[in-house]
Amino acid sequence: MPESLSAMIMTAFKRALAVEHDTDALGKPVDICTLGQLLKAIDPTFSPHNYGEEKLKHLLQKFDSEIELKEDDSVDPSRYFATLSRVIPDEFSSSGAAASFSPTTYDNIKRFAYILPQRYEELAAMALPEKWYFGTQPKPGRQYELLENYLNYTFIRLLHEGKILESTSGALAAFNTGLVDEKYEPIFALFEPNKNNLQKWFLRSFCIRGEGAEGKRLVGEFAKLPEAADYFSQPQDFIYDLHANPPSIDWEHIIIENVDRIPLDFFNSLHIKDFSCKDCSKMSEEDLSGYITELRTAFYKDKRAYRIAIALFKGAVEDTLKKVRWNYKTAIPMYYPRTRKINLLLPLCLVSDDQVDVALVVERMGSGQYQAHTILQLEWAYQNARLICRPDSDWLSSSLIES
Repeated sequence: MPESLSAMIMTAFKRALAVEHDTDALGKPVDICTLGQLLKAIDPTFSPHNYGEEKLKHLLQKFDSEIELKEDDSVDPSRYFATLSRVIPDEFSSSGAAASFSPTTYDNIKRFAYILPQRYEELAAMALPEKWYFGTQPKPGRQYELLENYLNYTFIRLLHEGKILESTSGALAAFNTGLVDEKYEPIFALFEPNKNNLQKWFLRSFCIRGEGAEGKRLVGEFAKLPEAADYFSQPQDFIYDLHANPPSIDWEHIIIENVDRIPLDFFNSLHIKDFSCKDCSKMSEEDLSGYITELRTAFYKDKRAYRIAIALFKGAVEDTLKKVRWNYKTAIPMYYPRTRKINLLLPLCLVSDDQVDVALVVERMGSGQYQAHTILQLEWAYQNARLICRPDSDWLSSSLIES
């Protein structure tokens, strides 16, 4: 069996610092480029992408209670150094009535447990009726794609809150899915040890406390039942404050770096110099990547088109804030798993007034003003918003979105 991620990182620290024991590595900085090279030496298949992150820096930030990152901006480009503040636990604590799992042990639910595909169908049938796919009809094999995404990122949130529990006997693990049945009773996921050893756990069933054999077993094993994920520590983050200024926007990131998230018709209307718009629908992945690079380069060079695009985006933001003033529900709260923060989604109509094209992600800063971080395609926006609750919106609806 390959080492767990936490064990690999501890080994990389020890090799970088030429020490023998875990505790000898505490308090000593290591260049994260060196850590990356050592992780590849330990496991040649290692990549931050395997853990849902683009860069090693972002992956190490998941261990924020054990690893401190510091930037050295005296050189260009900047370097980052990582320091162990305490030993990274390889497993979960076994103290107390029920042990909670460390957020550094697993990074998604499918590494935690083996899940039979029919379990998603069972959960959908048990929970309040909801459509768990995009569009009007599900695509083959994707009837529960939204439910799979919801369960995975709810699992990750619960890991960071210490709410995924193992019974004292070790016979069960469980968490609160955040979904409810038609009596509004919470639905729990129930796991037992996996005899095949591919993942440590096997998803046995979903259950309601005290109901049926599984629900009674849940109550019998856990003195205190697992709690649901909590997103409401700062309620003011859930409503856009119209007394604040319009959001500040990093235009180069929003428009240039995210050209692939913006409708092609938007760029076609700009008449970008030395660029002709083409139908992307039948392009191969390689051709599409090259086409996007060509678009990004031409757009960046055409300053006139860039200025027009910014003006159109500003107008779309102004129109959206008018809609928020008329109906505060226009701004939809979402949970962003990477930063573990609540942001707001604002709909932007870029091509026509009656069609939302993308969602602008804004965060309320400590000053009370808003910063726009990125734009999301609507399917991504919906999935992030659904982690908190099913969106009650006339613009962000799974039925209106084609994946």
